[in-house]
Amino acid sequence: MVAFLTPSPLLDGVVEFWEDMYFLSGLMSAGADRHELLSRQIEVLGLDPNEVVRTEPGIFVNLHRVCVQCDARAQCEADLNKKTPKNHRNAQAMPNYCPNAATLDMLSSLLSPD
Repeated sequence: MVAFLTPSPLLDGVVEFWEDMYFLSGLMSAGADRHELLSRQIEVLGLDPNEVVRTEPGIFVNLHRVCVQCDARAQCEADLNKKTPKNHRNAQAMPNYCPNAATLDMLSSLLSPD
């Protein structure tokens, strides 16, 4: 007799996690320059990009997906070259052209050690 696996929320969560990790690895290689800009933006907010990936992989995947599709790369890079960590802490200070501003502000509020 063959036993069939029944769907479970835990299994669904594990599958979704690994799908996110697979998608994230593809995004990282396809948009390496955008990944670098997103990592710098996260650092400007006083957060560790590796910690964000580890603790909030789904949010990071969405941030990266939006960043890869953004048309303001040159402006973003120029703005980041003027900033240092922790002098740029909330959505009001975030550039209004950044489609990730609200999500980055939320992450900063949730994960900031301050």
